[in-house]
Amino acid sequence: MASSPDVAAALSAVNAHDMPVHVQMRLAALSGDETITYLDAHQSSTIGGSRTTSGEVVAFTPRLVLQAVFQNSQARLDNPDANSHEATVRVKCWSRRALTTLSIDPDVAGHRNTDAEWDDENGRWPARSRLTLTYTGQPVMTLPLSEHRNSKPETWAALPELVKSLHDDLATDTGYGVGSEVL
Repeated sequence: MASSPDVAAALSAVNAHDMPVHVQMRLAALSGDETITYLDAHQSSTIGGSRTTSGEVVAFTPRLVLQAVFQNSQARLDNPDANSHEATVRVKCWSRRALTTLSIDPDVAGHRNTDAEWDDENGRWPARSRLTLTYTGQPVMTLPLSEHRNSKPETWAALPELVKSLHDDLATDTGYGVGSEVL
């Protein structure tokens, strides 16, 4: 099993170091000995009677996609016996080879991409371009999770390498009805 420090280090690299430990441990359990090659996290916290966190984590290893979605999750360090019936946490993984479509789309506000955005001398991913991934049996996924490149520049910087590796996933004949085929 991947150690939680490996997952914690990946989360810290995208400024999600205060992710609930139980979410980190679940991701570590499902990632096994695989190395995380891409990770994105988006979360929000509320402080009321007790601190709760909601959010999503998406991680890629060479063979797996991992996703954690959680709402009203509590670290519960202050009161480990607190009732957490309002919290939902779902952590799952699936084969990267189940990828059926990959598209580059404008952001959720519908902004159009321009030539200037794609002609960046520094090779940066365009600020308003997002990846849409469809996997067999899974909800559509849009990356990066945050719309704002400045919020997590390291996540946006990793997108070109992720796209290259996703091409390999699409080009592999997987038995899922996708892959390369000559007609």
